[in-house]
Amino acid sequence: MPNPVVDRFGNRRWFIEGTQTLHREGGPAFEGTGVIRQQWFERGIIHRMDGPATVYTDGSGDYWMAGIHYEEKEYKYLTKYVNRLFKDKFLSCRGCGKKSIWIVGTHKRSFVCTTCRSL
Repeated sequence: MPNPVVDRFGNRRWFIEGTQTLHREGGPAFEGTGVIRQQWFERGIIHRMDGPATVYTDGSGDYWMAGIHYEEKEYKYLTKYVNRLFKDKFLSCRGCGKKSIWIVGTHKRSFVCTTCRSL
């Protein structure tokens, strides 16, 4: 990772080498000494999936994904399932005994596959 560019105020910025595009892997691309403490950028666009993309000195923050601003509630809803693995659950059908993928919203104890449901 290239070294940050430090301005006369002590703000540090990380750029893609040879460009003026803010970008940093695994950390904020801007670390400030003023009101804004940190800003996260991905290829020049303000973006962060695991917290606020802009963090202020008072600890508050703004949530951004792909350059779009979200309220905290919206952001948490959109990122609720990020980096989680979902596995298909197979259950035996009560009607025919064949193993089928469990349909979310049905009771596991009385599970009936789609073929038996249509009978």
